[in-house]
Amino acid sequence: MTDLLMVLSLGGIFGVGGFLTYKMYDDHRAKKPVVST
Repeated sequence: MTDLLMVLSLGGIFGVGGFLTYKMYDDHRAKKPVVST
């Protein structure tokens, strides 16, 4: 149970971090103004 929670929390952190990194990279590559929502 504890292992499952730890894996899920780590996965969520890495998932969000990876998504934000990809979004920033994509915005930078497209050379368009960043619109934060």
